[in-house]
Amino acid sequence: MGVSSSLKYLYLHSNQLQGPIAELSNFTLLEGLDLGGNKFNKSILSYIKRFSSLKYLSLENNQLRGSIDVTELNTLGNLETLYLDRNEISGFVTSTGEAGFLQLSKLEELDLSGNQFNNSIWSSLRALPSLKHLDLEENHLKGPVDMQALQDLTTATTLEELDMIGSFLDEEAFRAIGAVTSLKKLFLWEVDGRLPTTGLPALENLEVLDLSDSALNNSFLILKTVGNMSSLKDLRLDNCGLSGTIPSTFGGLENLRSIDLSNNNLQIPISLRPFFNLTKLKFLHVGNNEIYGETEDYNVTPKFNLEYLDLSGHASNETFIPKFLYHQNSLQGVDLSHAITMKSEFPHWLLVNNTQLRSLHLANNSLSGPLQLPMHPHMNLTDLDISINFFHGQIPGAITTYLPRLKWFNTSKNHFRNGIMDWMYSLTVLDLSNNELQDGMPEFLTPKQCSLSTLLLSNNSITGVIPDSLSNCSSLRQMDVSNNRLSGKIPEWMGNMDNLEFLSLSQNEFTGTLPNDFNPPSLQYVYLSKNNLQGSLEKAFHSCRALVTLDLSHNKFSGGIPDWIDLLSQLSFLVLSYNKLAGEMPIQLCKLEQLSILDLSGNNFFGPILPCLRPSSNWYRISIEPAAAYAPEGQQQSIEVTAKNASYAYPSSILQYMSGIDLSCNNFTGEIPHELGLLGNIKLLNLSHNSLTGEIPPTFSKLREIETLDLSFNNLNGTIPPQLIGLYSLSAFSVAHNNLSGKTPERVAQFGTFEEGSYRDNPYLCGPPLNKSCSETVEPQGRNATTSGEGEEEGGFMDMGALYVTFVASYAVAMVATCVVLYINPRWRRALFYFLEQKFFNCYYFLLDNVPLLPRLGLS
Repeated sequence: MGVSSSLKYLYLHSNQLQGPIAELSNFTLLEGLDLGGNKFNKSILSYIKRFSSLKYLSLENNQLRGSIDVTELNTLGNLETLYLDRNEISGFVTSTGEAGFLQLSKLEELDLSGNQFNNSIWSSLRALPSLKHLDLEENHLKGPVDMQALQDLTTATTLEELDMIGSFLDEEAFRAIGAVTSLKKLFLWEVDGRLPTTGLPALENLEVLDLSDSALNNSFLILKTVGNMSSLKDLRLDNCGLSGTIPSTFGGLENLRSIDLSNNNLQIPISLRPFFNLTKLKFLHVGNNEIYGETEDYNVTPKFNLEYLDLSGHASNETFIPKFLYHQNSLQGVDLSHAITMKSEFPHWLLVNNTQLRSLHLANNSLSGPLQLPMHPHMNLTDLDISINFFHGQIPGAITTYLPRLKWFNTSKNHFRNGIMDWMYSLTVLDLSNNELQDGMPEFLTPKQCSLSTLLLSNNSITGVIPDSLSNCSSLRQMDVSNNRLSGKIPEWMGNMDNLEFLSLSQNEFTGTLPNDFNPPSLQYVYLSKNNLQGSLEKAFHSCRALVTLDLSHNKFSGGIPDWIDLLSQLSFLVLSYNKLAGEMPIQLCKLEQLSILDLSGNNFFGPILPCLRPSSNWYRISIEPAAAYAPEGQQQSIEVTAKNASYAYPSSILQYMSGIDLSCNNFTGEIPHELGLLGNIKLLNLSHNSLTGEIPPTFSKLREIETLDLSFNNLNGTIPPQLIGLYSLSAFSVAHNNLSGKTPERVAQFGTFEEGSYRDNPYLCGPPLNKSCSETVEPQGRNATTSGEGEEEGGFMDMGALYVTFVASYAVAMVATCVVLYINPRWRRALFYFLEQKFFNCYYFLLDNVPLLPRLGLS
């Protein structure tokens, strides 16, 4: 390698190295060696064992698989730190294949996380007397524990940090951990098992306890015993299934600096009285619990001075903004969302008292009145959420003067009436949706004035056009101005927004065609429904290779589905309903392997239904909308789908579980492909109002998750497959207005809920719920079929007996009328006889000239 043999530290991390490295043998004095993030297998250990001076060794994230020969590691007698995490090691053995154990007397830190060890690992760790930090996260530590080995480890070491995330711990394992009196940090999140009846062990030296997301059978014992850990500084018990009240023993944990009890079923007083004596407390997370107001007014000043407070949750009774907040002056983050039920004004005094405050969330707190800002500028607030309240009037025009660092501003679901002001473009996230805004969107001057990443203005009454200056917002990722009164054309520049991922312009008054070459490269979600847009789709979206959702429904687009549609390989939702599109379904639709919803209803498509619309490995896979990643809570777009005989607007949270095909109200012909019955996970299939013929495919009995099946208003014949009664998820079913025959399906399971309307206007269907018995034999006849012979006379739509009588009567009347006319008018009579005489002679001479046989018969 061209490096001095006296080298002590060698860092070769993440170089895709593999196989033996002969040059390593030159560095016999190495004390630190990092080979992590490569592709080494177990053979690398035979090279490393010669480096007896090593103190630090990292082989994390390689390809060490199976059992490791422990003798190769035990030669490293000076090793203090060993990282073997993120491999596929299953155990330690001797050279003879027997179970072995590490003998590294100086080893202090051992990371074995992310491997395939089971509980036998404890016997391999019993001879590590200097071990302080042991990480066994994400292994297979389930089932019985070798208690003797665990006790040997815990009694023979000075272990200070133990990480067993994702393990199974029974009562004996907890007791063994309790014997490690030297423990300072214990990470047990995502563990399951059972606590001893005495609860958590009383670890007097423990400073950090993390039981987040645990699933212990008797978790109620946690709160009862955690108060005995007098040295605790950091306590994390979020999402542990805890319930009840905060025990009084919490008041004795005087060293606590951080507490996380969020996402449980605890009853938390809004006064936070149980925590008042914790003088060192800085971070308190008790959100998403039951917040309640106390009957007596509690005016005692708390001993803590918090930096971060999460008191969000659902209030169970009348609650006010807690008075202890008047005594806090070091707050940097406050979340009181959903916790206040009694009306009050915006607590601007929080900004006055806490000059370091950066984040203030007050969503859904019954706050009302105008938005009152502090009298002097607050220099640190960046996030302000006052959504879902009763604020009204105008948003202060000088808000960026008083809050100059504001970047995240959510005022959605209030009653603000003034429009958008130019200063708002300097924010990063702006949500003014669901207010009463009526003005237009203002222009602004230079690109430097726009920092917007997310702009949410939906559900207002904003008028005018989208300003061209918005094109200067080059960082814009999400734009939702749906359900307003915006008009004009979609701006040309919108197709050049390189970072735009989410665009919703639906339910406005936009007109004209889509911009030429409308292909924002990062676009994933497009909603343009319910406008007056028109023209072809040929030049739009073909380069949007990341597109997941395309909703162009309820417009006036024409032409066909472009042949390049298969280039959108990530497309999950294609909604083109109620336009003026026409043509046959392109075969390229079958190449969209991610497709979950295909809605072409209400157009003029014709031809056969593609049989290749078959399920793929990813059918029923739904992508989560970006609102969850970088938009304020609750910003979800909906797609309108016809299901269960009605139109529903499904939000993205529900669309995760939705899949379907809607081809209704078109001109499709031919038979229904039996391959559609192989779409086992589909929930909606609507083929109504077409001109389909043939029988209902028996394969439809395999649509096990179908909820809506509508085949009405076609020309289907044959019987209804009786196997359909096995569709236990079916809640809406219609084959009305066809030419089906035979008996209706047995009224069991879901088919017991379908009434006459599901079968109406099939003349040859019989059986309940129809008022027609199947005892009478009838022969079905096609609505538009033509037949001949006796069958037509007996089963056709015309009464032949009546036809004969009518014909004879009409002939007789005509003859009588002719005779009467000739008798009354002699001139007409002579003319008729002369005409007949001429025709007779013409026929005679024609036969005489063309038939030689007549002279021989003496007829010449």
